[in-house]
Amino acid sequence: LSQFYDVSQNKVVTYGITQETTVYENVSAVTCDDATVTAPVVYLGLTNQTNQTGILLVDNCITVQGVNTQDLFFMTEKLRFAHHGIDFTTPVLE
Repeated sequence: LSQFYDVSQNKVVTYGITQETTVYENVSAVTCDDATVTAPVVYLGLTNQTNQTGILLVDNCITVQGVNTQDLFFMTEKLRFAHHGIDFTTPVLE
């Protein structure tokens, strides 16, 4: 797994891809099965079902899903706000 050290958080951050591919030969595939207490996984994915858009925590894996990239971006921002203790339940106006 590829890793870098986040000095500000005093944590090692590991990143990966969801499927092995020749395009990213040096990056390992990471799934929720790899999640542990000391190395949780944040899985980002697109879904074709609107009722599956959101953020789900199961064991040590946080799954962030959206119907399109805009939904996925919004959900990741919501997760970042929650990480900093901000409740972001008010809808965003366009």
